Amino acid sequence: MRFAAGASLAIVLLGACGTSAEETLESARRASEEEKHILALRLFRDAIRIDPANVQAHREYQNYMRRLHRLDEVREEYRRKAAAEPKSALMSYLYGRLLEGAELEAGMKRSIELDANFLWGHHGLAMYYKDTGRIEEAIYHLELLIRQSRVKTIPEEVLITTGICYARCGRMGDSIAMFHEAEAKYPSSALVPFYLGLTYLSEGRKEEGIQSLIRAIERDPKLFKAYSPLVQALHSKNDGVTASIYREKARDVYRKYAIPELGNEFIIHKEKLAGWTLVVTEKLIPHMEHPLEKGAWFFVADLTPADEKRDIRVRYVVRRDEQFNPVVFRTIARRDGGDLGKPVERLDVPSADDYIPFYQHVIRDSASVLEQLGR
Repeated sequence: MRFAAGASLAIVLLGACGTSAEETLESARRASEEEKHILALRLFRDAIRIDPANVQAHREYQNYMRRLHRLDEVREEYRRKAAAEPKSALMSYLYGRLLEGAELEAGMKRSIELDANFLWGHHGLAMYYKDTGRIEEAIYHLELLIRQSRVKTIPEEVLITTGICYARCGRMGDSIAMFHEAEAKYPSSALVPFYLGLTYLSEGRKEEGIQSLIRAIERDPKLFKAYSPLVQALHSKNDGVTASIYREKARDVYRKYAIPELGNEFIIHKEKLAGWTLVVTEKLIPHMEHPLEKGAWFFVADLTPADEKRDIRVRYVVRRDEQFNPVVFRTIARRDGGDLGKPVERLDVPSADDYIPFYQHVIRDSASVLEQLGR
């Protein structure tokens, strides 16, 4: 059996010679999901060796190196590659995406200068403009590459970025149309209905937004960021039962895939209260932090003034007492958490580990607190 296992590993490691870049890339993805870092890196590099022009293989390899906190190493690797191929639009793009600020922008522009129709150069530049608030410039490059691209099928990522940019500049109809087009081209995508759902919700089209987010989660239950807007939307239409179902699904996702990329909290409710904003968050405390917690979720409710000049915050937090019963504490502090000399007060809240009693008590209590603070 030992020999068979070793032979199997050798086939995985060396068999890339007889497999395609896509097959090798898929094997690298599986290895990365299983946290087999050395194997995953070997396979990513094999995929690039088999097909040096495979943009996705390069990008995923770079992203994985970032995840392993080896950015400096991979940046130097691609700097050398770009220097060795100064006329390569691909290498200019790949090195540029590892840079920041003006250097990133210059790298993308250089790739476009080398090949005016290079799709990923335009997309990289559009992403930079999107992230720096230059939305109109981002849209220009996105629309240009969609019109002029030599690729028959525009990548999903490009269509998503275009839809997001349309929404950010108020072109909601164009945004929704773009996401519908993307979903028709990529019917198994979870990200497309996720962003479509957010767009619908921003337009007040709750039911369509909810159905889109549910569709995203059905396609990829690990899409943790989809649960928060879905739960908020369900609570806003008083469907607490379904909201609770998806809150529990989110907990399951965290327990099963507790990796940094998922985060460990999500907002379940937002509300305006007489010049203040209430945000209720669920935070998961991994069970390994204390054996008696068993992965219990804690609620945190923050009241902050809509006027950002008011340096104050009221916070309600569910913690455990000595007998590990859920207890609510209230503090009044600065926005950044700094002390204001106010004592931490324990509140009597029945069933504090359940969202509805906690939320209702916070609403009742906050009214008197806001009165004391002069709203």
